[in-house]
Amino acid sequence: MAVPTLPIPTPLLNEEVVDINGQSLEVYQVLSRLTTVFDVTGLSALNIMAGLVDDKLPVGVQLVGRPFDEGSILSMAHIYEKYHGISQTLVLTLIRV
Repeated sequence: MAVPTLPIPTPLLNEEVVDINGQSLEVYQVLSRLTTVFDVTGLSALNIMAGLVDDKLPVGVQLVGRPFDEGSILSMAHIYEKYHGISQTLVLTLIRV
């Protein structure tokens, strides 16, 4: 299964509060909103880069698998990153920043 990692674009390091649908929320609360469910359920989950917002901030997607099946999601992540050239995109982004 592939699901979003965050409900917002990647926040800047100095951002403490974000606006979601007119509601101000602390960044630390938002960062774990979509990830902690997998900690509690024991499902294997891995975040991978899925692209960039405004050509500068990464957006992630979580790959979720069966309990104790980390090998499958690691293989899927490797194939995805290789097919989409994610490591090259990340390096070029870091050079521009």
